[in-house]
Amino acid sequence: MKDLKNIKETGFSMIKFGTTSLLGTGLDFLSFNLLFRYILPVFWAELCSAFIGMVVNFFMQKKFVFTLNRKASTAFLLSVSFSFVFMFIGAFAMKGLSQTDFFADFLIGAKILVMGGKFLLNYFSKRWVFERR
Repeated sequence: MKDLKNIKETGFSMIKFGTTSLLGTGLDFLSFNLLFRYILPVFWAELCSAFIGMVVNFFMQKKFVFTLNRKASTAFLLSVSFSFVFMFIGAFAMKGLSQTDFFADFLIGAKILVMGGKFLLNYFSKRWVFERR
């Protein structure tokens, strides 16, 4: 019964995380498209757009998703650290995928795939950052 409760709590937390992440993800996606089309190559556009999403997500998750069980400054530094690692993983993944025939023609598909992977990595790392579990 306790496992079922934990699964429900995790599921609800992931839904809240996903909901608040929509704003950051939307800004990430929009800024990526603008940066890639007009200013930067794929790798740098991915890093810049992910940074915008990361900052917005931190404040939204702190307010609406997780219970802060450590100092806010520590949580921010840990959150930023994890996010930077995942940003670079995403950027290298985008670069690699964009060099394949399929994703070279369907770059938006690569972006969606990379964002999904980063969502899972971010949820579980942020849960640890904020709640120590």
